[in-house]
Amino acid sequence: MRIGFHVPTAGGWAKTLRRARERRCETVQVFVGAPVQWHVGEPAAAEVAAWREGIVAQDIRPVFVHACYLVNLASRDQALWRRSIRRLATDLRHATLLGGIGVVVHLGSPGEEADRARVLARVAAGIDAAIEEGGSEATVLLENSAGMGHGVGSSYGEIGEVMGRSRYPERLAVCLDSAHSLAAGYAWHEPEGLDLALAEADRSFGLERLALVHANDSRAAVGSRVDRHWHIGKGQIGARGFRVILNHPLLRDRPMIMETPEASLEADLRNLRALRRCIRVEYRPALRRG
Repeated sequence: MRIGFHVPTAGGWAKTLRRARERRCETVQVFVGAPVQWHVGEPAAAEVAAWREGIVAQDIRPVFVHACYLVNLASRDQALWRRSIRRLATDLRHATLLGGIGVVVHLGSPGEEADRARVLARVAAGIDAAIEEGGSEATVLLENSAGMGHGVGSSYGEIGEVMGRSRYPERLAVCLDSAHSLAAGYAWHEPEGLDLALAEADRSFGLERLALVHANDSRAAVGSRVDRHWHIGKGQIGARGFRVILNHPLLRDRPMIMETPEASLEADLRNLRALRRCIRVEYRPALRRG
């Protein structure tokens, strides 16, 4: 198991690397630009080279990029859909520059469109177009949603359907978020509920394609369809639920990224301690120096 955080990138890649080290990251997730702005500049070659040297020297791997929040591959608005493709393609290219293995992306929302098959086909077509435009070998990681509004991907079956409709299934993987899963109705906090959820995931897309777990507690209850991340052990999953998740034989070898609120060093280290306490000693990785 490799544990890390989504780390802020403000101030450049040298500061990002320092933040990752301070948080004892073994793996890391980043944005390549402001998460709610379409434009993203090209990273400076010298900064990229230093970042790549740094993650190797500090053995921080794998590196994940999270796509811009504005990306909406389910949208019926053709201008927004095409803009989303272009931005995802850029994120894929930048992920490769930064030594990342893939880009985590939310699948978006079509609004009140009732034809779900058409929506899923549109998402798959958008992903395929971004892969073609990006000219990158980075993987696209489809992240499950909490089910707020009309969002796509709250069921593992929908994620599997999108993958099945893609022309590049070998370029696709999955990121499952514990808080999103709970809110969507999957009882990840209970042993039987987690077993049932993972069995459905395996039927839908194959657990061998689960490349990342977002380890987040949830302020919202199971089945609420509300996306509210919270501190590890303080929400509806709780410490007991995280002991179920982190020690599960199908999950304990996956990279774990925390996206907990208050992204300060103090709060992140508190969440790291809380998460580590939930891991059985025989599976718990050694704590790195800050």
